Amino acid sequence: MALYTASSLIDKTMILDRSCNIYHVIDINNFGDKAKPAFIAPKGFYFIIDSFLDRTEGYTSSYGIGYAKRTVPYFTFFDAGHNYMGIAIVGDGRFSIKGLQDQGVLSVQEQAAKDARESRSALENFFADLAGPVKFLLIAGAAALLFLGLPKNRN
Repeated sequence: MALYTASSLIDKTMILDRSCNIYHVIDINNFGDKAKPAFIAPKGFYFIIDSFLDRTEGYTSSYGIGYAKRTVPYFTFFDAGHNYMGIAIVGDGRFSIKGLQDQGVLSVQEQAAKDARESRSALENFFADLAGPVKFLLIAGAAALLFLGLPKNRN
């Protein structure tokens, strides 16, 4: 399963690969994991991520606003009526990975590989790109020699 950072998904369109619960953010804040879904979104439902609510213990802000405990993170978005909504991130297979890839979103692993490649010189990248095929040829050659037998000394 590909892993994405929350920040890489902000302002991206998410497409549901299966139906799931959608919550009002105010209910998530007030009731946390005990919030009741506002509706069930069907497969194919899409939205643009606005923000991200991480797991948290219950707390009261410096303004006296209470927030309930959340054990799962939530993506947040605005619906067509400009209502602030949220969707819990639970399990894999909920969102279209192809939809993210089509938007150019890189997984954590892909971003790390890109960063590593960009930090190397052109010459280092050239030899790094050769490493795979050269290893394959060396292993294949050694296997062929063992299979066919080493040349016999004819003295």
